[in-house]
Amino acid sequence: MNDELPIATTHKGVGIHAGQPARRVALVKKEIDKVTRVSDLEQLYEIAGDCSWSPEARLFAEARCIAGLQIATERRQAHADIDKEAVVAAAAGLSVLKWVCPDRYCSILDSHPERAALRDDPLDDDAE
Repeated sequence: MNDELPIATTHKGVGIHAGQPARRVALVKKEIDKVTRVSDLEQLYEIAGDCSWSPEARLFAEARCIAGLQIATERRQAHADIDKEAVVAAAAGLSVLKWVCPDRYCSILDSHPERAALRDDPLDDDAE
């Protein structure tokens, strides 16, 4: 059994989770576009952990931040005082079905779920 949330479509190579209304998908795409324009690793890390951003944008920020940390390390460049584990923890559970919040677009592992957008239709307990 696959525990990953199903992907309905992609935008700029980023998977967009299935089961979202069209207006929500449009918002997710705009947020992905915003993350594309961010190059600062600390800002990417902050986005990855911020529930007010869509899970897809947060996962993209996580991936970009980790890639930036790896590149800086390989080039022996100074970079933000962030480690990979902290970045992964910031976006933990966002794409895993059993960790998805049933009422909001976030993970049940997030520290401030009240900042996440409410789902139009909460997930069924059977879907988790």
